[in-house]
Amino acid sequence: MHMNQSSLDIAIKNGDFFNLSTGDCLQLLKQEYAVELDWLKTAYSVPGPTSERFNTLSPSLHLYDTEFDEVNRTLVSVLSLRWIYNKDYDTFVSHQVPHIKLTRESFNWISTFFHNRIDDSSSDDIYSLITSIIINDLGKSESLITEFQRVTNINISKLNHDMILYQVVNKYPHLVPSISKLPPPRKADLILGIQLGAEFNFGQLA
Repeated sequence: MHMNQSSLDIAIKNGDFFNLSTGDCLQLLKQEYAVELDWLKTAYSVPGPTSERFNTLSPSLHLYDTEFDEVNRTLVSVLSLRWIYNKDYDTFVSHQVPHIKLTRESFNWISTFFHNRIDDSSSDDIYSLITSIIINDLGKSESLITEFQRVTNINISKLNHDMILYQVVNKYPHLVPSISKLPPPRKADLILGIQLGAEFNFGQLA
């Protein structure tokens, strides 16, 4: 897989990643993506329609004793991937509003779609997918934008956040170290996907 295997690499390769406790999973992600999660601490976020709080400790509170919205959204996305993989419908919908809660039928479709398209035997596939989730919103990070300008003398702050991420990974990928951990074919695919997302808004298809 990777030249120097990390704890996350090993957990994925051994088939343990999807069976870890939530706490152990979060600690593993913090260890693997320390730089990326630090960038996300300064990412802007759009407040939700309510300020509802749940009894469950948020990922960022668990890891940093502070609420960071984009850290939470990113890590919950990875946890959601685990719920989909494990076909854990009850956990997936546990905080959804009852009258618009995802149906079990729709969840099963998502889970089947995922399992039919991901190669469980390929740890590279899983690692690359997790990495793509972790870095997806880095373009919202004020500190990343500032650091990019410092090292390149290029101001990208007026670009949309997807294009900001593409500029960073394309021109100065060292600011996103997880990119360099990917095998070259996966790295190329991920950067191409970032470029496509920066130039074409998939949300407009909804």
